[in-house]
Amino acid sequence: MNSLCECGCGQAAPIAPKTDTRVGHIKGQPQRFVAGHQCRRPIPVELLTLAGSRSGLCACGCGQRTTIPKASGAGRFRGVPARYVSGHNSRGATHPMWKGGRKRDRGGPDAYIEVLDRSHPRANTSGYVKEHRLVAERALGKPLPKTARVHHVNEVRTENGQDNLVICQDHAYHVLLHGRMRALQATGDVHSRQCVCCGGWLRAEDPELVIRGHQARAFHRQCLRDRRRRWRQGARKRRGLIIHQPKPCMQCGTSFTPLHQGDRYCSPACRRSARRR
Repeated sequence: MNSLCECGCGQAAPIAPKTDTRVGHIKGQPQRFVAGHQCRRPIPVELLTLAGSRSGLCACGCGQRTTIPKASGAGRFRGVPARYVSGHNSRGATHPMWKGGRKRDRGGPDAYIEVLDRSHPRANTSGYVKEHRLVAERALGKPLPKTARVHHVNEVRTENGQDNLVICQDHAYHVLLHGRMRALQATGDVHSRQCVCCGGWLRAEDPELVIRGHQARAFHRQCLRDRRRRWRQGARKRRGLIIHQPKPCMQCGTSFTPLHQGDRYCSPACRRSARRR
């Protein structure tokens, strides 16, 4: 006799402790039903065939195992593995907004194009990968390193042809390419630099060009002087060294410019004289 419950739930039927002809129990043999399952409707033959055709894996292709419903309803049948994991029935081609696995990333009309490829190691949680990375890897013949970046020559992110893509070794080289392109468009010379302060362009041989900092930022010589002067003024204000209006000394009457708001004497000598009085 089959050791599983005959209602089709898939549970193991208990062993009968004694013989009972009224319910058909034979001591030492499995019972027909789990307690309470004898009132359930048996699974139709066509559903048993359907259960045999389902592998128990989600039909969307995610590889997750589906559950076995305990009751029939909403397209599910008791004892038969569900076709989808909860929420996966609207993935891929079954989704009403399906566009063939190619969509535009968030970020407006100039956003990147993404392609569905769940097996790719750089795929996001939805299974999409940037199309320009796939094109670059196909042309290179191997996966791109994690630090590599793909540059669009015409700076149009939606055009991912091989003749429009340049593989950069890292983010710094990618930024350098964009800076050289801006310089070429503005001055016709890729070695020109843009002033951080005023935004003006200077050629490499210009004597007014000054390079400062570990980031090698460019300045006009006068812009750098003004920047340092503003920084010194801001530092004086942060330390409380604000320039106040001239006022007379309370000891000798001489007009002086105080460094602090509470200064009342023009010199330490006047301060000592006032204390001795």
